Amino acid sequence: MTTPEEKAALAAARDQKELLHWQKEKARKKPKIYLVYLIGILCLIYIVDEVATSLPNSIVSEANTEFFVNGLGMSVSAGLAKFSLMELLANLCLVIGFFYKTLADRYGRKPFLIFNTIGMLGGLLLCLFSPNLITYIIGFFVIRFFVTPDEQIVYIYENAPEKKRGLIHSIIKGVAELGLLLIPLGRVTLMKNDATLWRYVFLIPAIVGAVGAFLCLFFARETDPFIDSRIAYLKLTPEERANIAKEKKDQSKKQGGFFTALKYGWKVPQLRWIFICTMLYTLSRTITSQYRPILEAFNYSTAETSNAFWMFPLTCALIVFLTGILSDRIGRKRTSIILLTITLISLILFVVGCSAGWNEFVVGLLLGLFLGADWSNSDTLILMCGESAPTNLRASAMSVQTLFYGAGMVISMGLSSILIKRMDPTFIGWYCIILAAPCFTLSIFFLMLKVKETKDFSLTANPENATQTPTK
Repeated sequence: MTTPEEKAALAAARDQKELLHWQKEKARKKPKIYLVYLIGILCLIYIVDEVATSLPNSIVSEANTEFFVNGLGMSVSAGLAKFSLMELLANLCLVIGFFYKTLADRYGRKPFLIFNTIGMLGGLLLCLFSPNLITYIIGFFVIRFFVTPDEQIVYIYENAPEKKRGLIHSIIKGVAELGLLLIPLGRVTLMKNDATLWRYVFLIPAIVGAVGAFLCLFFARETDPFIDSRIAYLKLTPEERANIAKEKKDQSKKQGGFFTALKYGWKVPQLRWIFICTMLYTLSRTITSQYRPILEAFNYSTAETSNAFWMFPLTCALIVFLTGILSDRIGRKRTSIILLTITLISLILFVVGCSAGWNEFVVGLLLGLFLGADWSNSDTLILMCGESAPTNLRASAMSVQTLFYGAGMVISMGLSSILIKRMDPTFIGWYCIILAAPCFTLSIFFLMLKVKETKDFSLTANPENATQTPTK
């Protein structure tokens, strides 16, 4: 039986070995073009993330027809309600993801960037080769789990120069939005606008995911802020760590953890209101999964839908590029308010355009404006959370934000799974507007009054336990 003294000696030996590992990693020189090829790798991974997020929603009508309408004899609305329920259950599985994401504060960003990419690849392959509804649902759940942590965003925050953080993020995100062109490319070249061949659309992003995971494994390095934070922690004596653990008034001194970040974040007004604004915004999240049924309800054909999907990545990418420029110039807070306003206006125009039978290229551009602003706002709120949290709690704080994000989504999807099956399909678009308007308005209100600007925060200063002080 191991004595307490022997356990302490083993723990000290492990810590010393890990400390030497990180010191050696810190001493390694990066190539001059490291940031350039890292951006390339992150672009590939971000493309997979964006496509994997959007792809199930873009083929939901085709899958609904096969699995529920033809397979089980349900109505279109009843089948769509089942898919909303499926999304609700997938979001409940995110509870595991809250704790999974915090592990990056303990074991590093790189392992989880690789795991998440491989996980997305696995989910895409399950959907691609799904022989039945059960396999497809499993693939969908796997995709939803691994797209949520967004470890590539943490990588961007911790590698980009402070003054260009928002711009570099917008460039990578913009390229990822252009990567959404893989969806119409798959529809035209592999699916060939044949609704029964919808599974083939999963092939191209799966290939991109395999390439991204390979390049990340061999060419990406661990981030310096994590290494600095970990080295500082490992240099502490057991007594110093025990004293830190006892200092309940400063939860930010602990070395990561979901509940630590939850307690700390709720006590800090800046993080608390970012969490609340995130949840308010995501209470309407179901609107981003209903655009394909809206197009179908107003009799847009499979070919016309593919044409619309060619257009929406263009305005989507434009919004993302402009978001980065605005974010670094006028601040994250104002940018988020502008994006919420654009999202609501473009959603209204998209629904009106579809109901009036506007040209599919026009509604595709409006769809891109709506989705681009919506997704960019999500990333802006994540950026504000990351910039408001100390380094050793950053991934954990972002995981807590995911809790609020997931809570909003669960409520939104649960409500939709009940209501949509009772609706005429042509009313789904108007329902999305009714749901989004109060949620966005409240989020804008609290952003204006309660949240402070974060764009000038340093992510490297005092990485062990620094607490940022927001500016107005």
